Amino acid sequence: MEAVPHPSYVTVLMTGSTKSDRLAGLYEQRDEVPQDPLMTKALGFEAYRRGEYARAVRYLTESGKDRPGDGELCFRLGMAYHQLGHRDEAVQWLRKATHLNLKDANVEEAGRVLGWRTPANAPTG
Repeated sequence: MEAVPHPSYVTVLMTGSTKSDRLAGLYEQRDEVPQDPLMTKALGFEAYRRGEYARAVRYLTESGKDRPGDGELCFRLGMAYHQLGHRDEAVQWLRKATHLNLKDANVEEAGRVLGWRTPANAPTG
């Protein structure tokens, strides 16, 4: 039997003129949203965009359990840790992100944040 999405989830997805509007609606109803790694990732990105870095860490960590090879998720998680002043965690996640399929601009941003001159100078391990 196919799973039926939660009514609030469907309502929010069908309202709002933009992806951002729909995501904001889901974010507001986050406790009613089904547990889905991609949705949890999207909520983590929305929390980051709103400057709610601790919440972003929570959502992205949860989503990352099912998506360990997601470079974009690892990058945003590292940046959230950076914003919270948790350097060791930031380095760990940004280092992991640079070894995954990550956009060059994100690799460069990670390098700037952590003081790497080039991705080749990034910490290894």
